[in-house]
Amino acid sequence: MLKLINKLTMKILNFVFLLLIGLFFLSCNRDEAYIVSKEDSLSRMLHTNKEGVVIMPPDYKFDNYNFIIDSSNNVYFYYIPESKVKLGVNDETKTVFLRSNHIFNISKGSEEVFFKKNVPYSKTLNGNNVGIMLATFKDTINLDFLKYLQKLVKDKHAKFNLKIRIASLEERDIIKEKVVQDK
Repeated sequence: MLKLINKLTMKILNFVFLLLIGLFFLSCNRDEAYIVSKEDSLSRMLHTNKEGVVIMPPDYKFDNYNFIIDSSNNVYFYYIPESKVKLGVNDETKTVFLRSNHIFNISKGSEEVFFKKNVPYSKTLNGNNVGIMLATFKDTINLDFLKYLQKLVKDKHAKFNLKIRIASLEERDIIKEKVVQDK
């Protein structure tokens, strides 16, 4: 009877060991997606005072170098000479008057090359870091271009500020117009 219990225990231990190894490999191979609402929630939590009032800094804005990711993971680019502060998270009344002929569709797979050619690697003329805004139609982003930008921001020699947010209504409308215009 004791031998039977030992054999059964060994089989259970082997199964648990194999299960743990399998879970380890599954977690290692999984690509981490960036979830906008999760990051917004963390930011909101960090900017809540003792009374529970959310005090959001005016960091939602249109930066000089703006990239939009649509629902099909197409990446678009537009440049604004001066950063525009967007007051509050849901303030859709402030516009930058985008025009479809000022927005460029970047070919899939060439986002990194486009970035290197069109975005300066050093600080701006007034000494600030280069502002990059990534607006997305979807809440979850799992794109190599985002991983490239995140890696750049961590580089101590690079002078980039990266902000990620959900695309505004103006951006959504102008991308729809751009797609129709390009057909």
